[in-house]
Amino acid sequence: MPEHRPVFPTKKPLHRIFTAIPGRYDLINHVITLGMDTGWRKQAALACLEGRPGRILDLCCGTGDLSLLLAKLA
Repeated sequence: MPEHRPVFPTKKPLHRIFTAIPGRYDLINHVITLGMDTGWRKQAALACLEGRPGRILDLCCGTGDLSLLLAKLA
């Protein structure tokens, strides 16, 4: 009978998933969208900042582009 091995043999199963994302994700995103992602991100940031909220939580922030833009514009 074969030995059962966990799918993620590390103590940090999510670490492997997120470190497998290519380091050039932002560049690829910019190329694929022909740079339009930058405009979309700015529109999203401005919409989040309407009403001058005291705090904003960016869940699933990915590479942090939106979070950084929010901090800069706030």
